[in-house]
Amino acid sequence: MRKKNALLVIDSQYDFCNPNGALYVNGAEKDMLRLRKFIEKNQQSLDHICVTLDSHPVNDISHPSFWMDKNGKFPAPFTQITLNEINEGKWTPRFSPKAAIQYVADLESQGEFPHFIWPEHCLIGSKGAALHDELMQALRTWTRSGKWYQAVTKGTYPITEHFGIF
Repeated sequence: MRKKNALLVIDSQYDFCNPNGALYVNGAEKDMLRLRKFIEKNQQSLDHICVTLDSHPVNDISHPSFWMDKNGKFPAPFTQITLNEINEGKWTPRFSPKAAIQYVADLESQGEFPHFIWPEHCLIGSKGAALHDELMQALRTWTRSGKWYQAVTKGTYPITEHFGIF
C-alpha cells in the first residue's frame, strides 16, 4: 500500500487551545474538537500524522525575564524591543548579550518580524506545553489502530523566536 495522506498539526497545545492558556486563541478548543472528529472519521485514510510542539525555556529571548530595563523591571508581554532601544540602554538582555543583540539586529535587517515579548508560554515540561486533550485522544485512538504519530519539538533554543517549523 502506498502511503500518501499526511496530516500536519501545528502547536495544538494547552497554552494556545485552552481558555486558561497563556496565549489562548479564541475558539481553538472548538477547533480541537473538530480536529479530533476529523482524525477519527479519516482514521483509515491517514497514513501519517505529525504534530509540532512549541517548547520554550523560561528565560527565552521572547519572554519577559530575558530582558530588563534600567530599573531592573521586565518588559510587559506584547512589548516590542528594538535595536535602537537596546543601544540606548532602555532594554538590556540578561543572558547571552552578544547573541541577543545580534539576533535583534538580524531580525530588523531582514525586515520581516520585529522582536516582541510574549507571555511565558509552552514552558518545557509544563501543562501549557501539553497537547490539547481532544487531539491527544484522537492520536491515541489512531495510534492503537497500528499507526504512529510524530512529534516535532521547536522553540528550545533560547536565543531565537522560532516563527515556524521549517
